[in-house]
Amino acid sequence: MMVYLDSCVLIHFFDEPSPVRWLVTEKLAELVSQGHRIAVSDLVELECKIRPIREDLFPLFATMDGFFKQPDVAKFPLSTFVFRRATEIRARDNLKLADALHLATAIEHGCELFMTNDVRLKRFHGIPVEIIGS
Repeated sequence: MMVYLDSCVLIHFFDEPSPVRWLVTEKLAELVSQGHRIAVSDLVELECKIRPIREDLFPLFATMDGFFKQPDVAKFPLSTFVFRRATEIRARDNLKLADALHLATAIEHGCELFMTNDVRLKRFHGIPVEIIGS
């Protein structure tokens, strides 16, 4: 199974130690140990790297960069098809642009689960959504 990780999940994963970080870390380890594939998008990488760039946190940036370059992490581009699907999602479900793009990317690339800690996304029914660490 391919599992798409929302930006907020990875931001917690890379952030300072916290209860949410440990929940995310455990969940990711569980997914990988069960043979599931982790998927992200260019948008996830962009959103994750804003803070390290803004605050000159070069070690954190390097850690994130290494994560996104791992061969076992699928990274999907935001294609025309993704934008078309996001437009439909945004119009029908009244979601924010970034959320619609994340969901559309997951759907267009065949992900079977969307993992987030944004409880607002649980109401979306186009892909199973798992809330973690909220």
